[in-house]
Amino acid sequence: MSGDKISKKINKFVDKLKTYFEDELISVLIYGSYARGDYLKGFSDINILVLVNELSIDDLLNVSRLSGKFFNVRQAIFTPSILENSWDFFPLQWTEIKKHGIIVYGKDFKDEIMVSQEALKTQLGREARQFYFTMQGLVMERNYEAIFQTIRRQTRIIQSGLEYLKIKKVEFNYLAELENLMRKKLKLAFGNVNVMRFAGAHMETLEKTILILNSLQQD
Repeated sequence: MSGDKISKKINKFVDKLKTYFEDELISVLIYGSYARGDYLKGFSDINILVLVNELSIDDLLNVSRLSGKFFNVRQAIFTPSILENSWDFFPLQWTEIKKHGIIVYGKDFKDEIMVSQEALKTQLGREARQFYFTMQGLVMERNYEAIFQTIRRQTRIIQSGLEYLKIKKVEFNYLAELENLMRKKLKLAFGNVNVMRFAGAHMETLEKTILILNSLQQD
């Protein structure tokens, strides 16, 4: 799907939100791969954050019906009070939204996002551990497609967290290695050995990352 088609799709969805919420709609923000500029057709979703004055169960159901017409649009809906109390819940995601998010309607609230370094360390450590044990299970299952998809999903979270925390002790660029893997156009269904080597390299570096994060939390 071309950039113009995606842009038209986003604008059409935003128009639907404006019609539905009317004056209750405060902001609409695009985040994730499309906002960063690395959207991949067939892999990526269009992530949309919606900020409204008030939110009900009926609103959630109705927006779900609206988004169902736009097959790869995924939305998260917040009210101002929930938004302000959510910064440290998923700090890596909020930091990325602050850095890369694109306001397509209404108020620009990105400067209001406040994330602590401690919250970043905590989530990054949790994500790295979960990633490590998930990879263990997938390797033992020889689930090559799931290995690739898990690496693709988690790699950016880990690499971005290291960059946000300015950690340079991990001599492994998760994103560069992911791009290298994707360029090879591996035949995942046939259990390409490169996938397993890549998984092994990730697991070794994840272990180092976990130890570094643990030492930072103890300082």
